[in-house]
Amino acid sequence: MPEISVIIPTFNRETFIGDAIDSALNQTFLDLEIIVVDDGSTDNTRKIVAAYKDPRIKYVYIDNSGLAAARNKGITESRGSYLTFLDSDDILYKNALDVLYENIKKRKVMMLYSNCCLAGEEKNIPFGLKFKKKHYEGKIFETLLLKGNFISCLGILIDRRVVDTVGCFDPNFRRLEDWEYFLRIAKKHEIGYVDETLSEYRFHGGNMTDDYESQNMAKIKVIRTIDEKIGIENKIKRRALGRVLFSLGRIYLIQKDKRAKSVIFEGLKESPFSGTGYWLFVISLFNKDAAYILINATESVYTLLFSILGRHRKVAPPVNGGK
Repeated sequence: MPEISVIIPTFNRETFIGDAIDSALNQTFLDLEIIVVDDGSTDNTRKIVAAYKDPRIKYVYIDNSGLAAARNKGITESRGSYLTFLDSDDILYKNALDVLYENIKKRKVMMLYSNCCLAGEEKNIPFGLKFKKKHYEGKIFETLLLKGNFISCLGILIDRRVVDTVGCFDPNFRRLEDWEYFLRIAKKHEIGYVDETLSEYRFHGGNMTDDYESQNMAKIKVIRTIDEKIGIENKIKRRALGRVLFSLGRIYLIQKDKRAKSVIFEGLKESPFSGTGYWLFVISLFNKDAAYILINATESVYTLLFSILGRHRKVAPPVNGGK
């Protein structure tokens, strides 16, 4: 029985799938298997995987069902004591599994996550600030809920026993399925962090990215689903919902969308003691053009302050024009 199962879900990634498989095969940790789950590809993915003759590779084809379902199929097909997930357009560094395995054994946690860096197709994009976030470990459920998902599915290692206590990914989610899963894990188990860069997220035109509005709507769905499944303390749930609604309202202000005021007001009903919420609501009372100028000025001031303090703040980019 292999000690680690590397699960690679893929969909029409003929350009990248070989690099992902090679990065798993080239690990200094050798006691592994690789489960490639083809989520209904119509390109040459099957032929590329078939060219590998390494017995540690298993190819599984399913009808197109989404990333969560593909990962779940990989879990059910795997035999390893530990699980890691590698999207087919990403790369693990050679020592990744060795480092993760050593740490999860030493620290006796049920899940570990690590750093990853951002690279373009030509590998000329510098380290991405989106992955350069403050990290947390231990009992992090509340922090993970309030701050959003600061854990990348790339470069993690999960004890297989987690599947027995938490289950698998929720296939009803086409966005943020990883955050929803990590929240369920964090509710029951302590999570550890390894301060090493062990993988490479390859940024390209075909990444499964979402616009900011869709991301925030998905966050609301995750919060409410988690509350239904495992329960969230009411004041924490309301703070989390308020933060997301304020974020969505801010985006609407930037887009000159008339929904901004009502969304921010809903956020204040959830989180009535938020200074940020009241400031956004005041801005929303101006006409759309004035509000657009004010919100972008506010963003510029915050960005400058964070820069002076040596911190990084991810903000939605200004949008030219609007509704």
